Amino acid sequence: MYHQTNHQMEELMKEIAREEAFIVVVGEFNHGKTTFVNSLMGEKILPMGILPTTATINIIGKGERKLEVHYKDATSKAIELDELHSFIGDHPVENIEMITVQHPDVPFAAPYYMVDTPGLNDLNKTRSDVSYGFIPKADVVFFLLKADQPISGTELSFLEDTLLEEGLNNIVFVMNFAEEMDDEDELEEMIEDLSTKLKSIKGLESPVIIPYDAYEVLFNGNQHYLHTIETVISDFQAKGSKTLRQNRYRSLLERIDQTFVLEKEECLQLTQLKSNEVIDLQTWLSFNEQQMQEVLVQVNEYVAEQIREIKVMADKSIAFHQEEWRSEVAHIIDQYTGPSNQFAERVEKEINRYLARERKYWLERYLPKVNILIEKVRDHIVLELIKVTENEESIMWKAIDAQSTYSNQSFFKTNRPAKMDPTIMAGVLTGGAATVLVSVGTGMIVPLVGLAVYPILRKKMEDSALKEAKELLSGQVSSSIDRFSLELSGNVSTYIDETMDGIETNIQSYLANHYKVARKKLDETIELGKKETHELSLELQQNEKQTLEKLEQIKMSIEHMNSKKLEYNHE
Repeated sequence: MYHQTNHQMEELMKEIAREEAFIVVVGEFNHGKTTFVNSLMGEKILPMGILPTTATINIIGKGERKLEVHYKDATSKAIELDELHSFIGDHPVENIEMITVQHPDVPFAAPYYMVDTPGLNDLNKTRSDVSYGFIPKADVVFFLLKADQPISGTELSFLEDTLLEEGLNNIVFVMNFAEEMDDEDELEEMIEDLSTKLKSIKGLESPVIIPYDAYEVLFNGNQHYLHTIETVISDFQAKGSKTLRQNRYRSLLERIDQTFVLEKEECLQLTQLKSNEVIDLQTWLSFNEQQMQEVLVQVNEYVAEQIREIKVMADKSIAFHQEEWRSEVAHIIDQYTGPSNQFAERVEKEINRYLARERKYWLERYLPKVNILIEKVRDHIVLELIKVTENEESIMWKAIDAQSTYSNQSFFKTNRPAKMDPTIMAGVLTGGAATVLVSVGTGMIVPLVGLAVYPILRKKMEDSALKEAKELLSGQVSSSIDRFSLELSGNVSTYIDETMDGIETNIQSYLANHYKVARKKLDETIELGKKETHELSLELQQNEKQTLEKLEQIKMSIEHMNSKKLEYNHE
């Protein structure tokens, strides 16, 4: 909490504590930056050329003549002047932090250092990034321009969007190559035009513009130009680094204040999310339970349609066998050759034995196929419902995780694969053919002869009219087989209904348990959320208090420096 604010305050405190003051030389390549730096030392130390040469940050300070390469792994090595040329142009500099140059003739002393940077418009992005990366450390900027060229749009953009944006207002505009201007009036006109443009920019109401010629100073010893630069540097040194950074401090403080306000708003939103949005998930869950009821209506309609289709297929199979059964029963009647007085009992017994076998055969052959169809219907429904419920649970937890920073150990969520839940099918396929057979009972399957016809049949048999008896019984076969088929169809239909009813009941139990578990998880999350929201609120208040106290201390420190600056100006 307030991490960014605290980070920015730490950076500001480092700036306040920093003893070194950096005079940074910037400008587009081929504007003579390196020649300018060399002119201050009175010697061609750093490589110069018409192509981009500076590849690293070069830091120049006063001292005994010495050159060192500093690497990013905190190691360094001393080099000779002629070796410095190996670090120019396209030399790989990714592992180099900086190159330091000490020279006895530089016109400033520690803690002031001058920094030569790669060109701003260098096409090599690595070199260009080096320049932009060092800008926040600048205390004074020497912005090199060409005296015979108006300031460009890219230079103005760099000035406004980078230097001034960073709170850097100690900027000296150096119009280099002044000696190349044949007419002194023309040079004055260029300076006037530049001044007019710069004054229109907020923060540059009194721009410092100096004509200069680095080549003339370095190779011809023109002390006039050099004296002008030395005077400017001397003025900056007299003010002191802390005074130079006052505008920078104010800019950083404004940025910190803005960050603090934003982070405070984020903290308030976080507590609101914890206390409100997680609770809203309970409403979301209730809504999904209502939606699921609508889904179950669709499931029931789907099941009813599938049941109808399965029954139609079973009935078609039974109807297919009806003619075979009729033919075989008629054959049993026709083939009887026993005593006439035993005809009815024996034939009826044989017919019932045959139909019982056929019924058992049909059930054993076709009921497994019915079960397969039932299982396909069940699997389709269950897998779709599992996908829906698991997707709901996933969305629920993602929503909780996305809007909450509660303890990640609150719950251990189980990610189940979308596979069949065995409890949904438990006990619903109840034995297949054996179950249907048991449900029929053990009595006669189909009475072929009605009670009204039986006395006539006995009389005919007594009269040995076997032929007529067979004809009479044959007339009863079709209706008897129809009743047999209807009874078989009814029993299969009942079995299908009861099986699917069991599946639907178990599905509803599965969903009820799913929502019961989900509600329990949400309730526990909400209770935990209330507790952690309270703790978070206290923690945020404490963090806010500490951050404000720290910020106030920094502001007081800067105000104290400001009072010293006023004393200095008064003197």
